[in-house]
This record gives sequence, C-alpha cells and structure tokens, in this order.
Amino acid sequence: MAVPKKNKNWDWDGPLKNRMGKLLETGLWSDLVVIFGNKEELRLRTLVLRAGSPMFDKKITAAVETTGRLQIDDEDPNIFKMMINYLYTGKSDVNMNDALPLLKTASEYAIPGLVVQCESALKGKITDENALSLFHGAMDYAHKNLIKTSLDYICENAASILIRDEFAHLRLECLVEIIQQDRLRV
Repeated sequence: MAVPKKNKNWDWDGPLKNRMGKLLETGLWSDLVVIFGNKEELRLRTLVLRAGSPMFDKKITAAVETTGRLQIDDEDPNIFKMMINYLYTGKSDVNMNDALPLLKTASEYAIPGLVVQCESALKGKITDENALSLFHGAMDYAHKNLIKTSLDYICENAASILIRDEFAHLRLECLVEIIQQDRLRV
C-alpha cells in the first residue's frame, strides 16, 4: 500500500483540537465560504458546522451546498468567529466584553456547551457596575439562569444598585421585575 504524500500545509501530528484549529485557521479542505456583509469571508467545513449546531444544519440547504456560499448579515463577524472557533476546537476564550453577545449567538445556534461557558463567564464577574446591564441583557435574550443570577445579585446589593443612574433608564419590564422582588435589601 502506497503511503500518501504529505501535504506541506498540514501537520498530521498533535491533539485533535490543534488539528481542528489549524483547519479553521487555514481553511484547508473547506467546502463552504461564509460571507459577512459584502466583504469578509471565512472558509469552513459544513460537516463541522452541521455536527455542532442544528441551526447550521437548517441553514446549509441544497442551494448553499451547490454554491458553496452562505451569506451572514445579522451577526457580528468577531462574535460569529468565536462561536465557530468553539465548534472546531471545543474551547472558547470568552471575556466579559464578548460574553453577552456570544451567549445570544450561541443560544440562537443552539450550542449548549458554549451557552454554559458564556453564562459561567458572566456569573463570575457580576459587580455593582455591570449587574443592571447584565440583567437587562439576560431579559433581552430570555436566559433564565443569567436572569436569576443577576437578579439575585441586584437583590443582595439593592442599596447600592438602585441608586445608580442606569436603574432609572431600564425598560419597564426590567424595572417591574426588580421592584416586585420581596427580597430586595434596601
């Protein structure tokens, strides 16, 4: 049996997550081009996308498979790339600034492992300064776990949070949800 020629652009050794990361980085053997707006492109494998998200399985139709192109206009390219990185490598580098929009995107694409990582990143870093915005975002995206965690923090620290300017600017449903809590410590 003949040994196949080694591809100069590929490292056959190393852990799977490194090889998958290299596939993402290089676009090697890709069968799909994801286009953001009219400019930015990302070369991907439909197999990885479909295996990681039922939403991608729906989006990758016969027409997309024929053209090899998928237009994405409603997502922030950087957040989308973080999600794709997770699908390829199983890891994410979620930080506080990206966690809420990434949580929204991961929820929309039904990627539970990434949702959990985003929620964990957000829960561990709730402060007086960000509790209201996290609660507001959690209400926007209907994330029950994050709503509960941020609301618990707000109730525990109500004396310092309810005097913040942001409190007066919350939308009505958020204000009502906070004010109706019997456990507010004021």
